[in-house]
Amino acid sequence: MWPSLGLVDAMRVSDDVERNADRFCQIARETLMRSWQHRQLWQIDPDCLTLTSLPNQSADRASYEFHRNLLLASGGLLLSGDPLPKLTPFAKQSLKRLLKRFQYSQKAAKITSLSMRHAFLPLTDKNDLHCLFNFNGKAQEFTLVANHPVQ
Repeated sequence: MWPSLGLVDAMRVSDDVERNADRFCQIARETLMRSWQHRQLWQIDPDCLTLTSLPNQSADRASYEFHRNLLLASGGLLLSGDPLPKLTPFAKQSLKRLLKRFQYSQKAAKITSLSMRHAFLPLTDKNDLHCLFNFNGKAQEFTLVANHPVQ
């Protein structure tokens, strides 16, 4: 990665995407730890958005939501790795919402601790993006605190 500094405009910051929960968690850790590079060194490429199962690769809905939320937090390049004619309603809606997020901000959300459970990004004067990541899959409680009244 580092020998490319100054020579490229975008850099893949994670391993190849594969439709399974373990790989989605691995990619999330790699991307979140390297997200500080986005727009500082290059545009980060967290690899393809994959939300549709294939005959030889599949994941459950929660895993796809986790993967989608990583791309929501990371900023950077947004490329679909799914066959476009086979997109599910969930995949289509997710892609639309991700594109909307990129209209508000191209920045990467900042992780708030090394546990990488929470990432934060101000989108507008009135809207902040908070992404919560549960890497172990067990139910957890997380409290968000706001600096101003929220609904």
